[in-house]
Amino acid sequence: MIEYINSLDLILQVYYGLAIVGGIIFLAQLLMLFLGFSTDGITTDVPDSSTYAFKFFSLQGLSGFFLIFGLIGAYTQDITNNGIISFIAGLVAGLIMNFIICKLINMLLKLQSSGNLDYQNAIGLSGTVYLSIHKGEVGQVQINIQNRLVFPKAVSADNEEIKTGERVKVVRVDSDNILVVEKC
Repeated sequence: MIEYINSLDLILQVYYGLAIVGGIIFLAQLLMLFLGFSTDGITTDVPDSSTYAFKFFSLQGLSGFFLIFGLIGAYTQDITNNGIISFIAGLVAGLIMNFIICKLINMLLKLQSSGNLDYQNAIGLSGTVYLSIHKGEVGQVQINIQNRLVFPKAVSADNEEIKTGERVKVVRVDSDNILVVEKC
């Protein structure tokens, strides 16, 4: 095996070396992903507030870049025996691979959600009284907030009784996420 590597041109040795290193890192990340290990600590991503250019350079993207750069560069060098053409072909293929990985990671990150419900988003929405709201007491309403059907506590804005089944509109949110409602 070492004899074969030594028989290759220096350019091919560099291309294969980059492909092997990139492939090992890429496969290690893939294996860790399937085994459930977090790779958060070994990424070079910068926070979400950064520009897109800096997000382009992550450990996943760079390992994919070097894998494809090495493979395409070696393949092109083997066919054309021209270092400049093989370098350009490898560079273009590596950049395309890095772009694809970056896009895939961004699409996957968009699938995340915090799951937190912000009751301030209920202001102006209409719902139905679930448990009657008596004068000066707390009842319950059924309302769709952030595409979730929830049953938060509610009080009447006018301090009047609102019976079960009546339509109400949220006018504000008090402390402890108690909705202040009025009849529609």
